[in-house]
Amino acid sequence: MIEEQIEGWVHWQLVSSPRTAAWFGFRVTPIVATQGTTRGPDGSILPFCAYKVISTEVRPYLDLSVPEAATVQVSVEIYAETYDAAKAAAAAARAVLHRATGRAFGN
Repeated sequence: MIEEQIEGWVHWQLVSSPRTAAWFGFRVTPIVATQGTTRGPDGSILPFCAYKVISTEVRPYLDLSVPEAATVQVSVEIYAETYDAAKAAAAAARAVLHRATGRAFGN
């Protein structure tokens, strides 16, 4: 399903980019973070990121030779110890995902 592909892509972008890895490491989980999965190598718990697909809309084309187009909305939630840290981590995640969508999907 397209939702699983998008979730996998979001996860890969957030853990593989040096910009977001500096904030989250591998503390990026779908939907909710289960207890213990957000602990970093140094024992820190925050910051971490949770994401989920919130809607999918598929639009078929009349020309059957063209694949369907899908619009997928993803919610990315950032948790940190301070508001400023959450804003900075969110800005890094936004920059990584915006850059990747333009490159990967031609926007």
